[in-house]
Amino acid sequence: MKSNILLLLSTAALLHRSQATFGLDWADAFSLSDLQCFRSHGTDFVIVRAWHSYGAFDTNGPVQVSLAHKAGVPNVDVYAFPCRSMSAADQIKGTVDGLKNSQYGMLWLDIEDNPSHNCGWGVDFASNCQYMEELVQAIRDNGRVPGIYASHYMWNRIFGSADACQKFTDVPLWYAHYDSKQTFSDYSALPFGGWTKPAIKQFTDGQQAKICGIVVDQDWYPSSADEEQDFE
Repeated sequence: MKSNILLLLSTAALLHRSQATFGLDWADAFSLSDLQCFRSHGTDFVIVRAWHSYGAFDTNGPVQVSLAHKAGVPNVDVYAFPCRSMSAADQIKGTVDGLKNSQYGMLWLDIEDNPSHNCGWGVDFASNCQYMEELVQAIRDNGRVPGIYASHYMWNRIFGSADACQKFTDVPLWYAHYDSKQTFSDYSALPFGGWTKPAIKQFTDGQQAKICGIVVDQDWYPSSADEEQDFE
């Protein structure tokens, strides 16, 4: 995930990495001691917010990225929660520019209902899909690697159906399904967006479990052995 190490979701990482693949994501401001505790409990990757849902850079993002590295977390990514009414290109540029001194790997797009004023997704499903294309292209234009976070439910809501907007199958999928299981075996029952194989699973949300006494989203992706079992 760091610019000078293995990207979390490069093909090589997914196919050949054999170590544990437990991670966390958050939009909070945790301390170095919090992150050190996360690391001591087996956290190998983290994904922290870098762009607010209301359309502004999250200045806490670079701080959390830096603290994660100091805590010894091997892989650090960031995510942006886009505001639909704002320019896709401007938001991605703002995110990348704000993180210019930070070491991170992928830039994930948080695709779900946006509660911020005037930032919600529109009812024109085709237009929403086009906007997604603009977001993904903007990440690439800024020299970063895109990923997409979504769920079957949200894909239906934003794009009209689970089968809609199948334009991003070359982009890694981080999907949410809160069944508390570290496996992709559930995905085949509720696929969406044209993906046949996800890359990361968010298997609990912050209300279901704690790490170091802190409620935080928990994520997983398979080692090569796990992957073979999940996808055979």
